[in-house]
Order: sequence, then C-alpha cells, then structure tokens
Amino acid sequence: MKSSTEVRKPAVAGAFYPDNPQALAQQADRFLANVPQQPVPGRLVALVAPHAGYVYSGQVAAYAYKQIQGKTFDTVILIGPSHRALFSGASLYDGGAYETPLGRVSVNVKMAREMMSLNKGLRHVPQAHMAEHSLEVQLPFLQRVLGDFRILPIVLGPRCSSEELEALAGTVAQVAQGDGEVLLVASTDMSHYPSYDAACRVDKGTLRAIESFSPQAVAQNEARWLKEDIPDLSCTLCGLDAVMVTMMAAKALGADEVEVLKYANSGDVPIGDRNRVVGYCAVAFYQRGGEISGKEMIVSEELNLQEQRELLKIARMAIEQKLEGKQHLPPESSYPKLNERRGSFVTLHKKGQLRGCIGRFQPDIPLCQTVAQMAQAAAFSDRRFPPVSSSELNEIEIEISVLSPLKEISSVDEIQLGTHGIWITRGGQSGCFLPQVATETGWSKQEFLEHCCQDKAFLPKDAYLQEGTTIYTFTAQVFHED
Repeated sequence: MKSSTEVRKPAVAGAFYPDNPQALAQQADRFLANVPQQPVPGRLVALVAPHAGYVYSGQVAAYAYKQIQGKTFDTVILIGPSHRALFSGASLYDGGAYETPLGRVSVNVKMAREMMSLNKGLRHVPQAHMAEHSLEVQLPFLQRVLGDFRILPIVLGPRCSSEELEALAGTVAQVAQGDGEVLLVASTDMSHYPSYDAACRVDKGTLRAIESFSPQAVAQNEARWLKEDIPDLSCTLCGLDAVMVTMMAAKALGADEVEVLKYANSGDVPIGDRNRVVGYCAVAFYQRGGEISGKEMIVSEELNLQEQRELLKIARMAIEQKLEGKQHLPPESSYPKLNERRGSFVTLHKKGQLRGCIGRFQPDIPLCQTVAQMAQAAAFSDRRFPPVSSSELNEIEIEISVLSPLKEISSVDEIQLGTHGIWITRGGQSGCFLPQVATETGWSKQEFLEHCCQDKAFLPKDAYLQEGTTIYTFTAQVFHED
C-alpha cells in the first residue's frame, strides 16, 4: 500500500508533450478547439483515447475529450497497457497523486483500496507506473476539460488471463456505481508499424469489432489480422486488454451504444512516415437516451408470486454458476415485468444471520439480469464476509428487494419508517439502507439517518443535516425463499 502523500512525477513531459505548462495548455486547447461540439446522444460511460506523442495522436485524443468538456466527473478510472514493465495481472496505483506540468491530480485512494479489497488480484507494482506513458498522456487533456476530479490509475501487464480481465471489469463496474460520477478511459493505440494503406484496412476492421460492443469480437479480430501475414504488423491494439476491460465494465454500467468519434494514423501528420505507421482512434461508449431518472422510468405494478419465484430461481442459479466458474447472464425473461429496468438488492442470510447484501439503484439492464449480478456480488464480493462456498450454499436463504425509482426529498419529514429506504450522498461518498432495516432494528428516524451516514457513507453522523447532502427515498417489494 502506497503512502497517500506520494506523488508520481511526470515521466514523458518534454518528450510526448510539452514540459512547459503554458505551451502544454495552449497545445491541448488548440486540439480541442479544432473539434466540433457533437456530444453523443446519451449518458457517456467510457472513452477510448490514444497515447502517442501529442504531435501524432493529440488531435485524435481531443475528439474523445471534447465529449466531456464542461461536464463533471468525480473520478476517472484510467486503464492502460504496460510498455516497459513485465509483470502479470494488473497494477493499481494507490499513492497520493499523479503530476503533470499542469499540476497534480489526486488519486481516489478510498476507491483504490476498496478495489483492492474486492479483487485480491489487484496490487501495486511500482515499476508498472514509474515510467509508463499510457496513462500519463491522458492527464493534460483531462486537466483542461474537467474541473476538480480524481483518478484511479490501472496498468495492465502483458500476461493477463481472460479470467483476470473479467474479474477486473466486474470490480471496476462495482466500485464505479457507488462513488459519485465516474468515467472510464481505455488508453490504446491501434495497428503498429504496417504501411499506411495496410493500417487503414486493419484499423477499419478493428473499429468494426469495437462497434459490435463485443470484447470477444475485439480479441478475435486481433487473432485474425495477425494470421494475415501483413508486413510489419505487430498488433491491432497495444491496449487490447484495456479496451476489453473497459467494454465489459461499460456494458455492466449501462452503456448500450458505441460511437467511433475519430480515426487517423501517424501517416496523416506532416512529419509522419507512411511506410511505417501507428493507428489512433477516439471512441465513446454511452447509454442510449441519457441517464434514466426516477421521473422517467416506467414501472408497472408489483411482481406476482410466479415472477417472484422466477427471480429467486435466477438468483440461486447465478450463485451456483459462479461456484462452477461460469459468468453468463440470463437472457431476457418471458415475464415482461422482469425485463423492466429496475434496481434491486439481493440479501443473503445463513441461520438467520446476514451473510451478504449488495444492490444497484440504476435501472440500466433488465431486472432479471440485475438480480443475477447482485446475487453473485452478495455471495462473492461483499467485503464484510468471505466468499460463499459450495458446502454452505444449501444453508443460504436468498431475499430480493425490487426497488421503486429514487425520489429526492427536501425534508426528512418525508421519510416513512418501514416504508422508505434511504440513499444519502455527499461529495463522492454515499450509503443506503433498505426499508426493512428500520423495522428490523427498531431505530428512530434520527437513528436511521445517523447510522446510514456514519456506518454506510462513512460521513459524520449528522451529515444528513448539512448543506450539500442529498437524500433520496425509495420503496421496495421484498420477498424471500420459503
């Protein structure tokens, strides 16, 4: 674990981009000014941006970062490949900050340590970050387009297994749901070193694979092109794993559309050599139609007994499949109400005692799939408990809470104990209680609010009274296995 005061100094300032703050700001701003303002038609979840020297790829990168100019994100999770250090798995920097000529960008240390507690494969490998440029070159653009933000820097080693990538994507998606507005950024260049015409052909195929929103298609695309025996082609994406992780996490966070914002290669700039080029792209992953709020979400009547039983069956099957090493989400259900975009929590009990509880408010995938994801998360990713084992599964009782849309309240007088759950947010911290918590504990309304602030959001217990704190209420239909 790194010191929260440690600062990672710039490694490629003066080489990949100017080391003079004024010259760097002017160059980034000039690139951004060349890009028309054309935001994607929905809620932006993730970007892909290149990481070559700015003279080669800066203009392409600007097409990605123009999408967030003037917007607010609390944390940017940066995922990129290692070009210099050889190590296995993923390295997460949990020190205090990264520095560029434009200043320091703080690391979201709380989120970093949460990720490490959820995913034991994550660790800090010092040499992975020390001289690596793939994340560093993203920062000056972020500093020019965003105000106050933090980062979570993840460098992937050259030998990540598919299981490690899937696990990392799941961890990224899980922490991104609970810490303010989060943006994912995958850092990658495209084809390396073929001729100009060959690069255009290869990169066109790679972009089609990315547009399919299938990580498997992106991996298969690389394998296919490398078999073509194209002279001097060494890869289709140097950040292939970073792109795959970002795609998987973005999909879990509700992204359902892909837009290629810009493509070019090093042969397109005046000093570029067209006999030996590197490709660059800017890509956006977003949720169609924008963020779904409680006011916009249409929810039908409560689930009937058959629908409840079907969800409980899905939850148990999801846990069983995970124990067998399978990760497949269920298809959409034959019950229409189970395909509605509704939040849910899955709670596990063993011999009457809590054994795990994790949920999701944002209704961005069908309810049946949300329940499957949350069942697996409650069983294997609730850091308060060890993962559920096969030997104890028969002793586990599953309870599901299907949530109503969130409603922001202006006064705590609107809270009805036993009927309303609460979600309290302040800054980048948040916490929630389900409606049944008040009934089970016998707390007063003040105790309900204070415990949520202190125990769940890690805020002062009176934070709910302070300006800048937002409180939402919701109701839940709660049912469990017989």
